[in-house]
Amino acid sequence: MMKALCMILTVMIQTICVAQNGIDLSPFPFDKNPVAPIVTSDLLKKIDWKSIEKYCKKNDGHYSYVKPDSLRTDYEYVEQGRVISFEIVSFKDTVLEYYFDNSKVQPPQRVTYFDKKLWLSYVDYRLPDIPPDFKIDKNESDELIRAYYRFLEVDTRDEYGWICEYSTLGMVTARRQASFKLINDQRVDLLRKLLDYPNLQVKLYAIDALIYLDYDASKQIKKLSKKDNAESNKKIKELEGLRMRDSDWNKIYKLRDSAQIVLTCGNAGSYKIYRTDISELLSDKSIKEIPDKYESLRKHGYF
Repeated sequence: MMKALCMILTVMIQTICVAQNGIDLSPFPFDKNPVAPIVTSDLLKKIDWKSIEKYCKKNDGHYSYVKPDSLRTDYEYVEQGRVISFEIVSFKDTVLEYYFDNSKVQPPQRVTYFDKKLWLSYVDYRLPDIPPDFKIDKNESDELIRAYYRFLEVDTRDEYGWICEYSTLGMVTARRQASFKLINDQRVDLLRKLLDYPNLQVKLYAIDALIYLDYDASKQIKKLSKKDNAESNKKIKELEGLRMRDSDWNKIYKLRDSAQIVLTCGNAGSYKIYRTDISELLSDKSIKEIPDKYESLRKHGYF
């Protein structure tokens, strides 16, 4: 009964989509867990991608994009204001992931799909020389696996920053966004490991995340210390595991004195990569500002 009701509701939602949009999105697959991998060409045929492209060319406020690179191809549709949008990411003519968003219905509808096995294969192509020590267990959650490898070098720009200017629009960098998942999951084990990662920009993002987790844990411990009961003491012990170690700080100070140049970006009106001395980014003043910057991003709903 419940399954039948869900199917009826899905059809109703899709019908609303069609009526308001002028594009028939009803064939779009809403099954997040298909039995077999999704063949990209089959999916594009099913949703009639060619018709969507034609419609967008003739109607203002509707946009379609095909973005190919050496390994993947992205197919994207957006109605102005992103009230309805979807993106299909293809790798080896197989759907790597997709999302479908519709804010014209209440509650807003968002459906996502992610092929973890294919993603891990994609990672091997993107990072063929990644040292084994920096791979993670394939049994980790889909969200963590995706965030972790994007935190490294999969489909991210090699830049360090907070809010950077992209096409006149300030946005949080992709690696910074990936750090939110590692922070929320309190994965100090992974972040600590990345202090030794070969890429300098990755090291700095890991340092920032560890410093914020240390700050947040310290703040919670201070509150819990006033209660002095078995439950709070147990929680304090768990939080102590999130604190920075002397060995972490030693690596940070050694990195600060290395005189290396970091590729940075900023929110200065146009996208540009700057060359910045690492001593500036890891000065006592800069380190002190890291928790406040993360708190500001949290306040604005980034994580």
